[in-house]
Amino acid sequence: MPEARKIPLPIASGVVLNQTEYEAQGRYTLAEGVRFKDGQPEKIGGWEQWNTPGEELTGICRSLLCWQDFSFNVWHAFGCVDRLWVYDQDKARSNITPFESTGTLTNPFSTTSGSAIVNVADAAHSVVVGQYVNFSGASAVGGITINGEHQVASVVDADNFTIVHSSAASSTAGPGGGSVAFSYELEAGNANVTSGGGWGLGRWGEGTWGTERTSVTFVQLPRYWSLDRYGEYLLALPSGGRLYQWQNNPANRAAVVANSPTSGLYMFVTSERIVVVLGADGDLMLMKWCDDDDNTVWTPGEANTANIRRLQDGNRLIAGSRLAQGINLVWSDTAVVLMQFNAQNTVYSTRTIATNCGLIGPAAFTVADGIAFWWSPTGFYMYGGQISEIPRSEEIDEIFKRMNDEQRFKIHCYFNAEFREVWWLYPSTGSTETNRYVFVSLDTWDWHEGPMERTAFGLCDTLGKITIFGTDATGVIYQHETGLDADGVALDWALETGFLDLESGNVGLNIDGYIPDMKRQTGDIELTFTSRDLPEDTANLDVVTKQIAPGDTIIDTRHFGRQVKLKLSQTDVLGGDFRLGAQRIEVAGTGTKRND
Repeated sequence: MPEARKIPLPIASGVVLNQTEYEAQGRYTLAEGVRFKDGQPEKIGGWEQWNTPGEELTGICRSLLCWQDFSFNVWHAFGCVDRLWVYDQDKARSNITPFESTGTLTNPFSTTSGSAIVNVADAAHSVVVGQYVNFSGASAVGGITINGEHQVASVVDADNFTIVHSSAASSTAGPGGGSVAFSYELEAGNANVTSGGGWGLGRWGEGTWGTERTSVTFVQLPRYWSLDRYGEYLLALPSGGRLYQWQNNPANRAAVVANSPTSGLYMFVTSERIVVVLGADGDLMLMKWCDDDDNTVWTPGEANTANIRRLQDGNRLIAGSRLAQGINLVWSDTAVVLMQFNAQNTVYSTRTIATNCGLIGPAAFTVADGIAFWWSPTGFYMYGGQISEIPRSEEIDEIFKRMNDEQRFKIHCYFNAEFREVWWLYPSTGSTETNRYVFVSLDTWDWHEGPMERTAFGLCDTLGKITIFGTDATGVIYQHETGLDADGVALDWALETGFLDLESGNVGLNIDGYIPDMKRQTGDIELTFTSRDLPEDTANLDVVTKQIAPGDTIIDTRHFGRQVKLKLSQTDVLGGDFRLGAQRIEVAGTGTKRND
């Protein structure tokens, strides 16, 4: 009877998604909650809530920015669907959402006895349901004083709307309130991508009044705030809105940058401190940029560097970014444009450098070490002097089939500098929010994929300290790569191979044992062997599940197979951790077993 022998399991790092389980021999087909470092798998870092409970964001966050002012104060801005928030270095939260309109109303309030509903008279107000309105300086009407912040409860007509006060009026009264100062916040944007026909769709002036749009080509995109720093101040542009600046005073709201475009889709600041607005003034392919000395100068002239340019390739501009001194990239939905500064002539040149590889969404790119990485509708690309597909990205092409294509505009990208990884968050089929990740290691080009519900990520690098923040749909801000758990809950992970042919699949073998080699291990790890006879078999030959405790030298499996796959995982193990070394199994011919 042949003796049992130990054989290695040489499994390449990274995960493949576009191969069958048999085709993926020697590869991992599942690696959730796992990264490969120096070629070996280990658990990703955990996360903890960063913002104080009760001080969460309102509305879904789509973008965030961390920066330091000239007095070394650290600020964190979060662009949400409904509001723009900022936290200081002590985690104090401030609402800096711009005001859409301000002014004074005379006797605007009317009340009804026993009701908390208050009618507000404001000619041609243009507010919408849910919009935040603020009042101050009011005198009592119907026994209540209507100051402070409220949300619009209903729109009665073009000149009247209602709010709900915290107390019911004691009498029917009004109009009254005296001279009342009002401030109406910027109305909330869309949370999701919507499309279809109906009334009220399309841009102003398209079609004829009262005509139903039956085409499904009318698409309303979710609000995205492009955020960047201008010196020590914050610049912010909500998609489809104005350019705003905030000057680091929590008592003040962000304010419109004078003379800037009437609207824009995206904004970024070049290394020459020139602000570029894409999709300016309602023209989806128009770029405008300001003078390099003054962000309030937008009219081109011989004495400034402001300019206007309409690009050709694409249907709409999506985003742009600085790469290095004098070099920027601008993406449309179909093309990539190089925007280069000529210091001698103080002008920018623009040149389309590639088509059919545009940007899938405004947050679907990042820049690392002067190289841009982005997710395109046609694949994953990079630019560091020339455009190419990110190495080995064909291994995860299956990701396009797993994505909710309708909500792809929400895809979010960031660079994890500590591990040199580029991450993307994407919405999977059946989910309207980004609930899975895919990331690539820039050192080995290994790919990874797994579940994680985050709407935005951002890197904070201040005084050499790097912190990674992520937000979820409930407004919680998490600090990532800290600890081993998911905010006090076990962080699960799983690692599974494709089917491996043992002895080329010619004979059935007994897998008598699994020999662990752990660089580190905390908590028991579940080990599962599954075998089949042929690739297309629907039934398994054998399934064996065992537990690997820290310090175990060999695990008795007594498993029979011709083609075998291996799975390692931890579920509901608080503080669980692992880093895997070289795996081996102990095998013998059919009918033999290891001598204890």
